[in-house]
Amino acid sequence: MFVLVGVGSMRITKLEDLQKPLHSSIEKAVMTAPPRNFEESVECIIVIRDIDLRRPENRFRMFVKLPHEVAKVDRIGVFADGPHLTQIQSAKIDGVILEVIDRAKLEVIRARPRMTKKLAKNFRIFVASAPLMTVVARYIARYLAPRNKMPIPVPLNKNMVDAVNEAKKTVAVRLSTTPQIATKIGYKSMPVDHLTENVMALISSIVNKLPNGFRNISDIYVKTTMGPAVRISID
Repeated sequence: MFVLVGVGSMRITKLEDLQKPLHSSIEKAVMTAPPRNFEESVECIIVIRDIDLRRPENRFRMFVKLPHEVAKVDRIGVFADGPHLTQIQSAKIDGVILEVIDRAKLEVIRARPRMTKKLAKNFRIFVASAPLMTVVARYIARYLAPRNKMPIPVPLNKNMVDAVNEAKKTVAVRLSTTPQIATKIGYKSMPVDHLTENVMALISSIVNKLPNGFRNISDIYVKTTMGPAVRISID
């Protein structure tokens, strides 16, 4: 249950109309959040209407690359094999805590559910060498999938360091059995302009997947991790 501030309704008929009220709402969410002794995330919740989610064609999962990084210090898990393993083991990537899992380590953690659950909980997003995807799916998908953390597949002709740098700006989005989409879109000390650009990019990608586009969105909430939510109610 959200604590709400600045609840309002406005006539918004297209995505371009959303930018100014969204900027104001994000600013309000950040300003009204009580001070904390850690860097809070900023989250966006999009409420969907007039879609029958019992129909498989109305459900989706996708990765959305945003204009800006979503964490001051990100946590990214990397399932790496072949040349990807060499690339990532020797890499220094700013602002990322990396966990590199090769085939041998994957064999170890699949037999240790507690270790796998901890991995799924502690890392925001995962990438994987494409040839490892079937192995990851077979061994540990049951721990990653419920958290919407199945990895981004990385083809072998792409540098794994580049893939991790892209993952810093990427969020996994899912519309399944509940008519809402929730994801982290930044952190509290980010410029509000950057947060706004991230949310606009997120909503644009989601609108393109909805059968009636922007008309399938009823409400948008923005909030910090532990702060009150600000709602934009779309008529």
